[in-house]
Amino acid sequence: MSCQMLEHLWEENGLEEKTDTDSRDGIVGTDITAIQELISIDKKDYDDAGRYHGLHSKRPQLKLGGKMFLYEIVANGRNSVDIDKIDYLMRDGRACDVQHNFDPSRLLQLSKVINDRICFKMSEVYNLYNLFNTRANHHQVIYTHAKAKAVEFMVTDALVAADRHFKFNELIWEASTFKTLDDTLLKRIEWSIDADLADARAIVRRLRNRDLYKFAGEVSVPEHMHASWSRVSAQDIVDRAPRGSALHVKDVIVDNKEINYSMKVFVF
Repeated sequence: MSCQMLEHLWEENGLEEKTDTDSRDGIVGTDITAIQELISIDKKDYDDAGRYHGLHSKRPQLKLGGKMFLYEIVANGRNSVDIDKIDYLMRDGRACDVQHNFDPSRLLQLSKVINDRICFKMSEVYNLYNLFNTRANHHQVIYTHAKAKAVEFMVTDALVAADRHFKFNELIWEASTFKTLDDTLLKRIEWSIDADLADARAIVRRLRNRDLYKFAGEVSVPEHMHASWSRVSAQDIVDRAPRGSALHVKDVIVDNKEINYSMKVFVF
């Protein structure tokens, strides 16, 4: 959708008509494809040795293919060390007052392009470890915090309940309609008077009153049991409830999550 949105904004604002195809003063039409490539290349487009093949994104030939290191700046599918990750870790850490223990300025200063790849000085190996450790820590203490997950599930339930009114499934496929699903959506539900939004409205009002879903508990699965561990379902919880319990599947949300250090294979 990011690529579609970029193309839509380009066309909607008439930028094709305002720029010369040979201009060197700003973005031109021929740059759009390159930008789309820079933000869409995925780790699945690389083999285990870090060689690009483009099979996942169906881009075997890249517009900037002669400078592959450029594709490691915004969304690095080769080893996941990129500006996007550094930016959101610093942003979210600052917003939630959670400190990070890596130094992005050193990574920038002590890196260079070697054989068409962005490489880091060996002395920064622990700085890189700390980058991924910070990511894992953020997932543990911010992104999967009990209250954050409660809000996430409640927003999801509100949107599902509102789907019959807004018909999200018809809006999410085109950039021109997808852009209407912005941060005002919950407010639009909250202040609506439509009867078919009553359930969604009740959930949003619970959010405003801080009447969040209750966290029941968690279980950490030892690493040696991961291979044989089966994902737990809401039905599993209900089946093991005390006899005579009024607990129903609709009352339970189970979040099976794995927090790791990003990619399983790192190629620096």
